[in-house]
Amino acid sequence: MFQKLVEKKRQVKFVLLNDNKQIELGQRTLKFDFRGTYTLRARFASAITKGNDTTILFANRPIDTEKLAMALIEEIPEASHVDEDIDELIHFIKTEIHEEYLLIKTLKYKVAFHYGNMPSLLRTRVEDLAKEGKIKFICCTSTLLQGVNLPAKHILIDNPKSGNSQSMTRQDFLNLIGRAGRLQYEFHGNIWCLNPREWDTKPYEGERLQKVEPAMDQVMDNGGILIQELIDKRIDS
Repeated sequence: MFQKLVEKKRQVKFVLLNDNKQIELGQRTLKFDFRGTYTLRARFASAITKGNDTTILFANRPIDTEKLAMALIEEIPEASHVDEDIDELIHFIKTEIHEEYLLIKTLKYKVAFHYGNMPSLLRTRVEDLAKEGKIKFICCTSTLLQGVNLPAKHILIDNPKSGNSQSMTRQDFLNLIGRAGRLQYEFHGNIWCLNPREWDTKPYEGERLQKVEPAMDQVMDNGGILIQELIDKRIDS
């Protein structure tokens, strides 16, 4: 975890969270100002991503993934050589989706975004290219919590939500950070929490073992009011 020091734009304090114990690692001066929303995350992601690393930047809303991707391409150089598979995907997007779709611009930098409401074929190709190491940065929403397997060396998180507004639970947080490091991909991974003291909740704290309840049990917890409202057509599908 890292936290900005008051009134010091480039100085941050790093803390390692291990077994719910915080170990202070000291202070460090960054090469950029610790301010802004998308630019800060983009600059930090660029600074920690080395060699063949892949970094996931978690975002709360689809629009945030796109803005993060655009901020990233302002911080990194365009790839000197565009991979054949990436070039093929760019051509497909231009001809089959839209010639101004943002992925066309970001893919040239090995940057992509990923969220549930985009065409499923594009999501699948982004996942495949990420697993093959051809994409270095993926800006992704909570689709990561629905079983999407995107192995990464680093995951960068800032005040995460499950959806647009609901604060992320401990269970979902553990699910999310489990994407850092995967067998056959990365032996271990790093989870970077940005300004954790300012988060709405602290899902990074708590027991690692969490009780998992089936979705139907959660719906029926109040006697099935949601289902009855649906049957009575008081809510839509």
